[in-house]
Amino acid sequence: MELIEIQNDSNLKNKFNDVGVPDFYSFVPTRYVEIRRFASKIISMFSSTYQCEQLFPLMNSNKSPVRSRLTDTHLNAVLKVASSNNMSPEIEKLVGEKRCQISSKKNY
Repeated sequence: MELIEIQNDSNLKNKFNDVGVPDFYSFVPTRYVEIRRFASKIISMFSSTYQCEQLFPLMNSNKSPVRSRLTDTHLNAVLKVASSNNMSPEIEKLVGEKRCQISSKKNY
């Protein structure tokens, strides 16, 4: 039923044409619970498959006979760092959210 309602909504059709598949479902109203849930599962499958394909060779190279003492915990940490390579902190935003604390103690 939700699918039929979405298909007949001209505003959502226009939004779909403007933004494309991955971003479209953030514009779908919350009353379409099942459609939103199903779409998030489908979209996340492609993202996670891509990540697996990218990280598997890295895992194999790190779990080589030369590095046989690498534990699963350490391997997990290596993969987390490797998968977050393209992330960069928003320094200006982080600094803006913090308040400087000036010490009242004088250093002589």
